[in-house]
Amino acid sequence: MPNIYEPQRTRLTMKRPSFYRIANTPSLDECKRLELPQTQTCPTYILKDVRAVWTGEKRTPRAGEWYLSGAAVEAYRTKNDLSTPYHIATLVKIRTETNEIEVARLNPRKG
Repeated sequence: MPNIYEPQRTRLTMKRPSFYRIANTPSLDECKRLELPQTQTCPTYILKDVRAVWTGEKRTPRAGEWYLSGAAVEAYRTKNDLSTPYHIATLVKIRTETNEIEVARLNPRKG
């Protein structure tokens, strides 16, 4: 039985592709690559269409690269080389579509 007073070590395991929120603002070059609207900086309202995906690599991130981390996994950009291995990510532009669903009431009210 594990000791509840000892910190538990867990490992982030990446098994399937998923889209992750980004915690930092992309650079202007990244905004251009993703074909986002051209402005002086990448506005935060545009970032709802940007996510990070795991590249399949796990290594120490180099300066300027994106990596995945956190209890609620998000993507972070490194300012300098890190010494701890992380899952490497890249940014992608997503498109959200809303589908309409018609719901029929099973027991319509009488009266």
